[in-house]
Amino acid sequence: MLSTIGYVVLFAFGGTLLAAVWTFLVGFGGAPGAALAYKLARNENWHEGSGNVSMIALAVCVIGQSYVALAFSALAVGFTRDLLAKRPGLIGWIIWIVAFFISMLPTSFAAKDAARKPQKKTQDVATTFTFAIAGSGFWIFVLFPVVMKAAWGWIPYVN
Repeated sequence: MLSTIGYVVLFAFGGTLLAAVWTFLVGFGGAPGAALAYKLARNENWHEGSGNVSMIALAVCVIGQSYVALAFSALAVGFTRDLLAKRPGLIGWIIWIVAFFISMLPTSFAAKDAARKPQKKTQDVATTFTFAIAGSGFWIFVLFPVVMKAAWGWIPYVN
């Protein structure tokens, strides 16, 4: 049987691989807002009040990215709960810390990619907000699982 360190290594390795793939899904989640921003930027009739329109496109982008990022957090929380329930000998607080960092990886990867770009687009700006939402969302899911079950009940391990 694996010790806590063994599970941490497996969880971190598998979680990092899944997070790398999930980063693309976060981008797809923000695509409607980015498409709206692109469409409105190309429309010459939107010179007045375009700031409000840009904020709407940013909000749509943040909502989409956050839903996908929080789905990954829900997966991490559900998996961690399940693991700790099946293996009571594991040191829980260590596993929870690792789960938190793993849940932040998709938005961390996206934020790092956005920081490298010289000209920020709507999705790049949205990643900053999504990062904060994903971090706080993880702990909300840990403390209030009913929130996680309400919107992300379709995720495996979320019972």
